[in-house]
Amino acid sequence: MKLLSPAAIADIGFRKLRPATVPAWLAPAWKKVSPVAPVLLLLAMRILVDTDWAAPRVLFQLLLFCFFFAFLERWSAVAATIGLEGALLNGSWIKEDATGEPLLTRDLFEVSQGAALTGYADWHLVFYVVLTLLAVGYGLYRHPKILSWRLLPATILPALFFIRMDNPARLDDYITPRLTDALDTQYLSYNFRENARSNGILGHLYLNAETVPPPEHGPHNFYAAAPLRQFDASTPDVFVVLCESCFTTEDQRFPTSVLKLKDQGFALTHMVSPVYGGGTAEAEFEVLTGLSSKVFPGVDYQNFANQYRSDAHTIVSHFRHEGYHTYGLHDYYSTFWKRNIIYPKFGFDETYFVDEMDWSEEGWPDDSLLFNKVLDLYGKSPRKQKTMMFLATVMTHGKYVGANDDNGEADYRNRLDKSIADMQSFVTNLQKAATKRKRPLLIVVFGDHKPGLTAVFNRDGVLSNNLFASAGERNEDFRFVPRLSPEQLAERGSIPVLVKYVGKQKKLAGEMADNMTGKPLLCMSSQLAQTTERQGQFFGSLARVCDEMNGMPYGEHGWENTFPPALYAERLF
Repeated sequence: MKLLSPAAIADIGFRKLRPATVPAWLAPAWKKVSPVAPVLLLLAMRILVDTDWAAPRVLFQLLLFCFFFAFLERWSAVAATIGLEGALLNGSWIKEDATGEPLLTRDLFEVSQGAALTGYADWHLVFYVVLTLLAVGYGLYRHPKILSWRLLPATILPALFFIRMDNPARLDDYITPRLTDALDTQYLSYNFRENARSNGILGHLYLNAETVPPPEHGPHNFYAAAPLRQFDASTPDVFVVLCESCFTTEDQRFPTSVLKLKDQGFALTHMVSPVYGGGTAEAEFEVLTGLSSKVFPGVDYQNFANQYRSDAHTIVSHFRHEGYHTYGLHDYYSTFWKRNIIYPKFGFDETYFVDEMDWSEEGWPDDSLLFNKVLDLYGKSPRKQKTMMFLATVMTHGKYVGANDDNGEADYRNRLDKSIADMQSFVTNLQKAATKRKRPLLIVVFGDHKPGLTAVFNRDGVLSNNLFASAGERNEDFRFVPRLSPEQLAERGSIPVLVKYVGKQKKLAGEMADNMTGKPLLCMSSQLAQTTERQGQFFGSLARVCDEMNGMPYGEHGWENTFPPALYAERLF
């Protein structure tokens, strides 16, 4: 008995698939229509993608078809084009549901980011991926002869992306403006959600494929704000906990176990995260740098990880300069958001990730792994050594599994309950360890963003109807309006912040909490810096800027008016 290889089996299957024969009576008309029939079908099949035939969408769809048409049978090229565009669009929707931001070109090259989103895949995405693979497979099997007239149009789309990404001889400075003018559209770099809606997923991916240049050094007026010190230094050991998706209201709309930390002496307030449902790196960036994450398009960590200077000025490097030993810890992979590259540049003396913890690799890691590692490191460090640690948890990371049409609320609450219980135990043991060392202790816990329970929050009055361009019964039915006002941004981004201080300054926790109330997350670093003897010019001016903020000063854009690009160059590049 002869065994057939998978390739031979596939060959047999494809041999059974023969092109349909055109009836004789239709042959004359078909001969005239046949050359343009694939294009007509392609345009008609847009109804399966986004039912929009605007110029940017049609152009990039046709360019993608030309690419496939170079080496696939023509009907397969149609199916592959529809399949790939549909897969990218649905992948973008999935990412937007999880993080608040659509798919970006650089996401296609970030394996660790894509792996984190695989758990969100639905049958729509699976359908389009399978359609693409089958179309490519069959099209290659029945491929036409490779002809120059097919190859030349196929190079247009790759060439456009290459020029957009690399900008050789500054060609992109000439091509993209003229292309957008011809298509009567524009690149909305300040708002990727609106850019994706305006230009379609393929046009959006082309436009945001640009390499974001680092900011240039130059004069700026940030230091016109006179330094402000709001309390005396106490030089405590400092532990800042980024609590993944941790959220609560103080009223009856959406109370959670986060409120239990108040029983341990934490003062509770709220600040405004720049992101919703995901995008942790942007919230983390603001806390560590004291700069807005909204000045440059995309995710700052992804844009500039390899371009940040090795001795960037951050709140971490500030503590190190003040004689602290600094640690950065996260109970997930070091490559997630490129922390393995960024943490050392931002001033962490030591970094630890999940591969150095006892993780079984089933589900999101338990946050007790992180807390135990912190206690172990703290216990082994020299008693007279001042310590600053930044912790990023992960157990409460979305997506949340729905049950009984609850949109994932029960799953979220169960995981949050476990994480907070572990944190309560951690806080108790950490306080004991600090007491033995006779060191004052400051613990700040903050939610990086709300969890993506949009339907639940809308139902419970946490998020108002006017925040959404579309709504429904499920989390994924909701889409935020493209341009959020400062007030809407504050409502969407409101997250809990808890402060606990153990030392001689009994009112310090309450004072810090009051100073941060309603401010953007970037203001937190100005409070942390004041616990040291030398506050520093930047953090002193930042304290003044934040103190004078009356609510959120800007919406999705405009932040460069307060945080000019030259300031980023000075601090980070």
